[in-house]
Amino acid sequence: MTSTASRRPAIGLDYDGIIADTNRVKARWIREHLGVEVEPWRCDRTRCVPIIGASAYESMGEVVYERRSSLAAPPVAGGLDAIRDLERAYRLYVVTARRDHRVEFARRWLELQGIAGCFEAVLSSAGSTKARICIDHEMTALVDDDERHLGSLTGVEPVLLKAGYTGSGEEFADLRALRSWPEVVVHLSGD
Repeated sequence: MTSTASRRPAIGLDYDGIIADTNRVKARWIREHLGVEVEPWRCDRTRCVPIIGASAYESMGEVVYERRSSLAAPPVAGGLDAIRDLERAYRLYVVTARRDHRVEFARRWLELQGIAGCFEAVLSSAGSTKARICIDHEMTALVDDDERHLGSLTGVEPVLLKAGYTGSGEEFADLRALRSWPEVVVHLSGD
């Protein structure tokens, strides 16, 4: 197939915390069940486990990543419009760490939001890595909120989106933290 669509560069987008604002759902669960305030941008695994512990993070995931919470999660601010804009210039893939039946909840959420058609596929890194998936699908960039998935990329641009982040960025070492979807769109367009 040699269509225009197949010649567009491909980009991977993480699902949780990037498309669906499950980080807000996680922050609420942490507050209600543990009595701890954690800013949503810190609710990715890498940032959150040192705050609440691995066991609590797993317990939270058993609620947040299941059907009811998954389908009720709001979109990340500006994400739906940004995805529609990006889809004009790129082939988009969801690249998620969700496993098993939880990937299906992400697919259903995308359908309910009216953006499922913007994506070539929803791909799980179960049994692989996000870096490997990006290489296998010839992606030029990966947008993720967890730097552990971005540090191992070779030949794929790491794009760290920390929606709502207000700090100086010093805590992200070699990665520049973008704070909103409009910043991501500008960054990816090279402006």
